[in-house]
Amino acid sequence: MDTKNKFIGSGIIFPIELNQYGRPDIISNNALIKASLNMILKWRIRTRYFNEAFGSRIEDILEEPDDSIAKALLTLFINESIIKWEKRVDVHRIDLVDAGENRIDARLFYRIKNTKDEDIMIFPFYKNINY
Repeated sequence: MDTKNKFIGSGIIFPIELNQYGRPDIISNNALIKASLNMILKWRIRTRYFNEAFGSRIEDILEEPDDSIAKALLTLFINESIIKWEKRVDVHRIDLVDAGENRIDARLFYRIKNTKDEDIMIFPFYKNINY
């Protein structure tokens, strides 16, 4: 195992996805980082058993008006959750792009600390979910 994978690690993603053999795939490198970031941002804070501090507060602004204050809070909540829960990356910039009615794409520009690899992740934030 090279030092890059030793630092980033390897593992299964959540929710668990099974391959054609009925086993979860083991992923590593940037795919593992993106899966981790996605899980952190999607997990609502105060809802994880035995670790209620895990997750992000972005769902707290679902009912807020779509204005500059809500976008500033979205940026803040994304940034603080990544700083707290994903120690392997440094976020350089978060751009918010309107992607249609009731949807904002958060573009995260980050660098993996150990490898200095830079990557971009797009996280869709939906203001209104129709059931």
